[in-house]
Amino acid sequence: MRRLSFGTIRGVEPSIAPWELIGIARGLYSGIRFGLSAAAGRLAARAAERAAAEEAVSFGRNANQISHAFRHVDAAGLPRAEVQAAIRSNLQGVEMQAGKLHVGTVEVNGQTLQYNAYMLQDGTVNVGRINVP
Repeated sequence: MRRLSFGTIRGVEPSIAPWELIGIARGLYSGIRFGLSAAAGRLAARAAERAAAEEAVSFGRNANQISHAFRHVDAAGLPRAEVQAAIRSNLQGVEMQAGKLHVGTVEVNGQTLQYNAYMLQDGTVNVGRINVP
């Protein structure tokens, strides 16, 4: 039985057999592989949640409605994507009921915005007017 020595530490000479190194390497590989798989699974789940949240919030269903929702945002020179993200984030903490209007406020690039959100019967939240008060 051949053992490998890695030097002396405080008078104790650690040594390990080659087959033990192989076992350790396999264990580390499995742990890393499992850890990455679990992390990838968590990332995929978060991405799916974000996609579902984005689908559940609508800023209009056609070009006219979208233009109407963002006309004040565009006039203020604010990026639509940042405004959408802020409103979606704000809506996550709000418990809405179908048929009830929710008036919310968010801040984007130092400007306060007010928005109207309305939950439809299918659970979709439609954000209508977004304005700078």
